[in-house]
Amino acid sequence: MRLPGTERTKDQAMIKRYEECVSCLETRAAHPPTREYIDRLIEGLKASGIDSVWHSAVDHRAVPLFPSKVFPVHHPQADAAIFRELVDRVHALGRTIVCWYPLHLCKGLLSVHPEWRLQYYDFDNGDPAKGDAPQDVICPSTPYRELLPQFLAEVVRELDFDGFWLDGTIYSLHWMTFSPGCKCPGCRGRFKRETGLDLPAAGTVNKKLVTDPTARRWIRWRYDVLMDLWKGCVDAVTAAKPSATVAINNLRHRDMNGWNLGIPLRTLGFDCIMSTET
Repeated sequence: MRLPGTERTKDQAMIKRYEECVSCLETRAAHPPTREYIDRLIEGLKASGIDSVWHSAVDHRAVPLFPSKVFPVHHPQADAAIFRELVDRVHALGRTIVCWYPLHLCKGLLSVHPEWRLQYYDFDNGDPAKGDAPQDVICPSTPYRELLPQFLAEVVRELDFDGFWLDGTIYSLHWMTFSPGCKCPGCRGRFKRETGLDLPAAGTVNKKLVTDPTARRWIRWRYDVLMDLWKGCVDAVTAAKPSATVAINNLRHRDMNGWNLGIPLRTLGFDCIMSTET
C-alpha cells in the first residue's frame, strides 16, 4: 500500500513499481554508460525477461556521473543526456529502473569538505577499524543531511529514474571491528545540544550488553540520526517524483552485535521499502 498522493499517472501506469517487480539486474558503474552498453543492456532485458534494473548515476564512491547542480564534484566525462537515453530506453521496454546509491559514502563532497568525514570510534582494544574505504565515509550530522536529499531529488527529477536502492544506510560497515558511531566535532556538538550529554567512551559501547546510561542514550540518539537522514531522503524523492520508490538496505549480514544495525523497532511514518541482504 502506498501513501496518498503517490499514485502513478496514466503514462506511468505501463511501468511496474519497483516493489511489484519479481527480478532485478544489479549494475554499478565507474563511468557514464556508453551507447553500446545501453544496446547490450536492452538486448539482455529482452532476452531474459528481467523486469527491473538497478543502475548507478554515481560511481562506487558516490561521485556523480552526470553534471550535478547539488554536489560540487563530478566525473570528468559526466553526461546527463546518456542517462536520460538509458532510462528512456528501459522505460520503452516497460521495465523499471532505480538508481543505486551508497548513502554512507560521498568522496566528491569530502574532497571539498574534508571536515565532514566521519570519525569512527576505534574499538576492539584500540586497534584501528578496518573498513570499506573509511576515508570516503561522510558524517550524517554535517550539512550532508541537507545536501543528500536534494541530490537524490535531482536524480529522479532530471534523469527520470523510478527511485533509489540506498546502500550503506546503517553506517556499520567495518570488517572485523565494530565501529558504528562518529566522534567528530559535529556529532559531539549535536549530541550535547540534543541530550545535554557528552559522547560515551568507546569502552562503554563496545559490549553486547550495554549498561552505561550515557551509552544507552547514545544508541537511541544514533537511531534518531539515521532516521532523520532516511526520512529526508524519502520525502525529497517522493516530492520530486510521487511515483518513485525508495528501498533502504538496512540489515547487514556480518557478525556484529545486534543493536548496532541502527534499526529501531518503531513505526517510521514514511513511505519506503525495507530491503535486506542474505
